[in-house]
Amino acid sequence: MEKKYIFTWRLSWLLVGIGAGFFALLGGRGLSLFYGLALAALHITAALLPPSLWQGRFWQRGLLYLTSLILGWLWFVSRRGYIGDEPSGPLLSPILFLATGAALFLDQPGEALILLLASLLPVYGLVLAAGAMKLVYHLPELGGWIALGLAAWALFHLLREQRELSIKQGEALKKLEREYRELKDRLAQAEYLAITDPLTELYNLRYFEQALEVWLKDLHSASRLAILMVDIDYFKEINDTFGHQVGNRVLVEVARLLKRQVREKDVVARYGGEEFALLLPGADRYRAQQVAERIRSAVASSVFALDMGLEVRLTVSIGIAAWPEDARDKGELIRQADAALYVAKTNGRNMIWPYYLVEKGKGETLGGLEQDGTLPE
Repeated sequence: MEKKYIFTWRLSWLLVGIGAGFFALLGGRGLSLFYGLALAALHITAALLPPSLWQGRFWQRGLLYLTSLILGWLWFVSRRGYIGDEPSGPLLSPILFLATGAALFLDQPGEALILLLASLLPVYGLVLAAGAMKLVYHLPELGGWIALGLAAWALFHLLREQRELSIKQGEALKKLEREYRELKDRLAQAEYLAITDPLTELYNLRYFEQALEVWLKDLHSASRLAILMVDIDYFKEINDTFGHQVGNRVLVEVARLLKRQVREKDVVARYGGEEFALLLPGADRYRAQQVAERIRSAVASSVFALDMGLEVRLTVSIGIAAWPEDARDKGELIRQADAALYVAKTNGRNMIWPYYLVEKGKGETLGGLEQDGTLPE
C-alpha cells in the first residue's frame, strides 16, 4: 500500500473501532460485550500500528481482515442480530469494510473488492442461514448494504479510471513539454553555435554576411550603412613571442573592447584570424570614421593579458567603406573595406583609412582623426 493512502485507511479503522466500542458498552453484556470490545480493540490497535505493517504483503492485511470478520460475526450472533426492533450495532463491521474498501481501492482495487464481498455476503449469509436474526427486520437492510457496497465499488472503479487517465494525461503533457523545451534549447544552442565564433563569442563571418545582406535589402532602415575591417597589427609577433594561448587571450580581450565601443544594434564579428568586421547600420562615412578612430585610440591605450601576468600592447589598422557612396552591393562593399584596410597597413599601420581616399589616390599617412572626427584634406 502506498504511503499516501495509509492515513485514510488507518483513520477509517480508528473511527469504526471507536464506534464499535461505543455500541458494545451501550447494550452489550457477557460474550456480546467481550466480542464487541475485542473488535473495537482490534480496530483501534490496527489504526495505531506502524505504517510498515500496511506496506507489507497482503497476508498481513488479510489476517487482520479475517480476524475482524470473525469477531464481527461472533458479536453479531451473540446479540441475536438486533436489539428489539432496532438495527444491530454490529452492522458497524460492514461499514468499516466499506470505508476501508474506499481507502484501498485507489491503490489496490482487487483487494478492495474482495474485502467488500467478504464483509457483506458471507457474514450475513451465515447469519441468515443459522436463523440468528429476524428477516423481517434486517433483510431489507442486508440488501441495502449489498447494493451500497457494489455501487460504491463501481463508483470507486470509475473514479480510479478517471484518476489514472488524468495522471497519464498529465505525465504525457509534462513529457511533451519537457521534450519541447529540450528541443527548443537544442535548436537555440545549435543556432547560436552556427553563428558564433567559439573563441571570442562574437558573431562569425557567416552571420556578418547574412546581416549585411539583410540590411542592404531593407532600404528604409539602411538608407546609410558602413562597415569597418579591423586588423591587429603584427599579431604574428605576439604569437611568436608569448605563445598562442596569450594570442588567443588578446583576441578575446580585443573582441570585448570592440563591443564596448559600438551601439547595441551594431554587429561585431570575427572575420578570420586576427581580423574583425563591424557593421554600423545608419552610419555615414564620417560617423564610421569617428567610431573607427575611437576604436584605434582605445586599443592603442590599452594593456592586454594582464591576468596572465603580462603587459601586451598593440595597435590596429582599420579600413572603412560606406554604402551607398563606396559600393552598391554586399560583395563590393566588403572588397572596398578590405582595400582600405590594405592601404592602412601598407602606410604604416595604427591608422584608419576610408575607401574614398583610396579612390582619390591619396597616399599621405594618417595617424588619426582631427578633434571633430574628420579626415584632413
